[in-house]
Amino acid sequence: MIKSLISCPSPEHAVLEFNGLFDRSTAHKVRRDSLKLVQKQGSRELEIDLTNARCIDTSCVAVLVEILNTVRKQGGKLKLTGIDDNTARMISLSQLDEIFEDVIVAEKK
Repeated sequence: MIKSLISCPSPEHAVLEFNGLFDRSTAHKVRRDSLKLVQKQGSRELEIDLTNARCIDTSCVAVLVEILNTVRKQGGKLKLTGIDDNTARMISLSQLDEIFEDVIVAEKK
């Protein structure tokens, strides 16, 4: 199960924090909540905080790519924070480093 917490520091900036297991069974919720902020609320700067989420399979990477593409199409920016080593490794092994090269990624400490 994964839970989301949404905060909007400004009309164009939204922060979406996910807590829990981010895998194939919860990817639809992450996708839905993220795209809703971008498409319906017009957030041009989306920050996704994965500090308290565990990404255990490539479905989470696929969802992040879809979110990134949607944000870019609308002229926005995506910031990923709290990326753990496993997620960073999945991005690298999927050879998606270049896609995320201009995305700000702050790894877990």
